[in-house]
Amino acid sequence: MGNGMARRSRRGKRGLWAVVMMAVVLLACGASRSFKPLPSTTLPPGVAPFEIVTLGAGKLQSRAGRNGVQLWEHSLEPSSETGNGNGVLLAAGGLIFHRDQEDSANVVEAFSAATGAQVWRLNDCPGYDDTFTANGGLVFATCGASAVTPVPVSDDTLYVLDAATGTIRWQVHGEHFRAVAGDLVITQTSSGLAARTLVQGDLRWSRTIAFPPLALPAFDVAVTAANGLLYLSPDGQYVVALRIVDGSTRWETAPLTSLANAPVSRRNLSPSFAVAAVTARTVIARDVSLAGYAVVALDATTGRVNWHLQDDTPGSTLTSLVGSDGAIFVDSFVHPNDPVETLRRLDPDTGSQLWSTPGPILRSPPLWYAADALYASDSPQLLAFRASDGTRLFGDQGIFPTEVNANADVIVVADGRNLYLLSALDGKQIWEAQDAGLVQAAPIILPVSG
Repeated sequence: MGNGMARRSRRGKRGLWAVVMMAVVLLACGASRSFKPLPSTTLPPGVAPFEIVTLGAGKLQSRAGRNGVQLWEHSLEPSSETGNGNGVLLAAGGLIFHRDQEDSANVVEAFSAATGAQVWRLNDCPGYDDTFTANGGLVFATCGASAVTPVPVSDDTLYVLDAATGTIRWQVHGEHFRAVAGDLVITQTSSGLAARTLVQGDLRWSRTIAFPPLALPAFDVAVTAANGLLYLSPDGQYVVALRIVDGSTRWETAPLTSLANAPVSRRNLSPSFAVAAVTARTVIARDVSLAGYAVVALDATTGRVNWHLQDDTPGSTLTSLVGSDGAIFVDSFVHPNDPVETLRRLDPDTGSQLWSTPGPILRSPPLWYAADALYASDSPQLLAFRASDGTRLFGDQGIFPTEVNANADVIVVADGRNLYLLSALDGKQIWEAQDAGLVQAAPIILPVSG
């Protein structure tokens, strides 16, 4: 049983927002669990064995998928300021990789998924690194980038580590990891982009691209390799496609904000686009600034704008989620005095509506997409919709989700300090683990043998 959602996750604005909203709900309820209990069920006997790995406040835990019994726990070195470990969690090759983040222990470490024993550890790797990646037996970690104080890429160091042993295969100063493209590693430099060989780190090509000065690399630049090209938005205003083989330009768009007049009632925010997904035909650029744009769809071969969606209605909001497969979901909240919430799925190539259904009551709700299902938080319940046609699968009272992961069989939900395993079929509860810690990354659903 595979993990249906991308395994890289971090504690971010969405998780923080959900935790704050959950606290408001709990206070309103007298800080006690007065929600309607979830109906219970059992895990079907045919489901292959799996475990649930979570990253909580200062601890890494693994629980048996069938009954939630804790298999192991590893205490993480706490932050000197907050007392909480936090960061990014990955799984590959029977190992769990943990990357500490800002104001924490500044380490990269690997643990055995079976026992929780630490396998290796890289010390003195400070800063925030949202591009932390495990790929093809290697781990890519950039040390030096800050989530609080902008630092130039020239202060970064990229480490390419052997995933099994933590041995440094090669390293380069003044570059930030961006993507793996075949046998090349794509990095951001102080003057643009570079491509290095995957095995030795030898420079294959470099080219100049104007990035904003002192931009936060971990947030502002997403590079996607597909169709023999690299797609990115260097400054959040336009998108460029570069040939992977030599870094030359295939196409470049005009500023995407020139498509239409700036949206209204957006607190003077400026749109900032990032490449969210690439299909064989379409590049999806998503506005990550909350300025009022949703998505712009570009022809993957020519860069021509195929269609775009923009929120220009006073008092309304658009919340968009773009899956790695190009699936586009939009939650629309129209006029707060007469709220109408609608959840839609759009065709990435044409922008046409594939389906529409009444959405969550919450304005700008957190959304999760995994295993052909869309999940939404709706104060305090978890809503589930079939991604292919929008059919509502269930809506359960008693959970205010802050992190969600799922596959075809089960859904793992964290709400503050508790962890739940639900049936993906009907949302019934299989088990609950209380006081599981403040889960700070999407739980990992990890297949195990035996």
